[in-house]
Amino acid sequence: NDDSSSSGSSSSDAPLFLRPPPHTTITHGELPTDDRELIFGVDCEMVKTDNGAFEVARVALVNYKGVTLIDEFVKPARPVVDHLTQWSGVTPEHVAAATWRLRDAQKAIFRHVHSKSVLVGHSVENDLQALQISHDRICDTSVLYPRDIGSDGEPH
Repeated sequence: NDDSSSSGSSSSDAPLFLRPPPHTTITHGELPTDDRELIFGVDCEMVKTDNGAFEVARVALVNYKGVTLIDEFVKPARPVVDHLTQWSGVTPEHVAAATWRLRDAQKAIFRHVHSKSVLVGHSVENDLQALQISHDRICDTSVLYPRDIGSDGEPH
């Protein structure tokens, strides 16, 4: 039995989205006394799989001081049809050598992140979707700092 609540349809193909544990279930130490300790940066690199979905191939988590807590390659559940290397930096060799699965990434994140944490990232909703994590407290830099694209297609 998993302590995380989840939501999703009953279809076997539908992912179950996990929620961070309540702060009272964190086992890695005392709750932070400094609110900054609740802030984590998250980033994922995705690959495209044979069903057209984007799956996590690399996950990174840093604390508010920029200390890397997680930086691991993740083996996708389905066969990869495009590594998206030009954007992701993920190569076939990275995926072949990966020992983590999605559930390993989720568990590692939940060792640090709980319901009171704030996740910061760029287009973080894509990362959370690929991680199959639902979280209420996010700061998305793509919304805070949108790119102003001119009529010539160039950033201004």
